Amino acid sequence: MNLTQTMKYIKGTLEEDTRLNSVIIGDVYDKWNQTNSARQYMSAVLDYSSSTMNGDYSDFTFMVYIGNLENKDKSNMYSSISIAENIAENFLNRIDFKENDFSLVVPVTITPFEQKFEDQLCGVFFSLTVRQPIELVCEYELNQQQTFGLGLQRNLMRGANGTVEKKTVKRTPSNQNKDKR
Repeated sequence: MNLTQTMKYIKGTLEEDTRLNSVIIGDVYDKWNQTNSARQYMSAVLDYSSSTMNGDYSDFTFMVYIGNLENKDKSNMYSSISIAENIAENFLNRIDFKENDFSLVVPVTITPFEQKFEDQLCGVFFSLTVRQPIELVCEYELNQQQTFGLGLQRNLMRGANGTVEKKTVKRTPSNQNKDKR
């Protein structure tokens, strides 16, 4: 999975929780400072933070915010934080990257917040790091070119018998910018 596919997978897993009215990808301050008609609470915002290469692995790090509108008298603050924390815990228990040879870097710390955006919100946030092996399995298609992270380009070709060839390419500092066939 690439970055976009990983974000869609995380968003889809968050959307499975029926207590969330919306799940948005983007900057939390931009998304939660939109007009009221654009927001629905309880909501989650998934924000891409960084990528790190570490030996044979690449890590994608995201910030996940789950928040609810806080009453002016703050009477729902603790119940909203509790529900948001439960949503986060359920999400972390459900998400499964193993089928894609990815893993969740643990531990994950869930932190409560109370914040003034356009409205007063409360909830939780956590940093989510997804680790993937740098070794990639590629499917080759006729006369197409595809770029994989770090500038590794592949000419994609269908075999003479019309079958799709699968090849494994391991990105190392010595081959990451070379065109391999």
